[in-house]
Amino acid sequence: MNDCRTRWDPRNGVNSLVAWLGWLCLCCSPCLAQLDSYYLEALSKYRSGEYEAALAAAQAVLRQGSRDAAHFHIYGLTLAKLERWDEAIKNLQEAAALSPETSSYHYDLALILTDARRYEEALPPARRSVDLDGDNAKSHFVLGLIYVTGRVPVENFGQLALDQFQTVVRLQPAFPFAHYHLGKLYATYGRAEKAIEEFSKELEFHPAHSAARIELGELLIKLNDPELALEQLLLAEKALPSNSQARLLIGKAYWLSGRSDDAVGALRKSVALDIRNAEAHYLLGRIHQEAGRLRLAREHLGLFERLKRKK
Repeated sequence: MNDCRTRWDPRNGVNSLVAWLGWLCLCCSPCLAQLDSYYLEALSKYRSGEYEAALAAAQAVLRQGSRDAAHFHIYGLTLAKLERWDEAIKNLQEAAALSPETSSYHYDLALILTDARRYEEALPPARRSVDLDGDNAKSHFVLGLIYVTGRVPVENFGQLALDQFQTVVRLQPAFPFAHYHLGKLYATYGRAEKAIEEFSKELEFHPAHSAARIELGELLIKLNDPELALEQLLLAEKALPSNSQARLLIGKAYWLSGRSDDAVGALRKSVALDIRNAEAHYLLGRIHQEAGRLRLAREHLGLFERLKRKK
């Protein structure tokens, strides 16, 4: 067979071996060049978002029998973009196995497994990525995300998540969502002041992060500061006009401020956006009850009870 896979036959002697080795060098150079060409094309197409074309080029590389980790890596990443999760994970696992000291291969495998909600499988490569490159904020962030789900067989997962997100902001203070997750963890642990500090930092670095504004507004309501809460929640409402939860919290803040009519308006918008928002129905029922509008109070409190039983 006259290609790069031709093998030397030892029965032909040493001279034959020397001749074969020389021929092999000449023969394989174009093969290697072709592999590089396919791989570079796959990279280029992947980076430009042309995933079907990237997939074809990556497949062409592997059809040549390549055992290069980088080739499996780009193929796996491309499959993930096309949401072919099982194939993507298989090829990313192969890349990590072929090059076990390459942190980015373990990181990408952990990230894809996390996106696929396969958290237990994601934990080992995430840990390995951190071990190999402890200064990579992205690796710590993914490991933190895995811990914060609470769906991995480890104790003290909340504290472990906290440690990872703290490392992220130490390495890269403006890392998106890192202060947000710290805020949520502190709020869970009842550390309101620290939670407010972290949500505020998230918004300092990322003013468009409306979810952080909603969390901050809800926390301020719990601390009985409805006016400050409204400042945050009204900004969030402008950015997320279809968010039922933001309208609910605005209604609650208005109610705590003694502005019942404004509260009713916000709560009506909340249930219009999500008829199953039980808390909004409850608050509407309470406000109507206090105002003597008993029919409306019974209607909303009845809906609240029915929704509560369904849960």
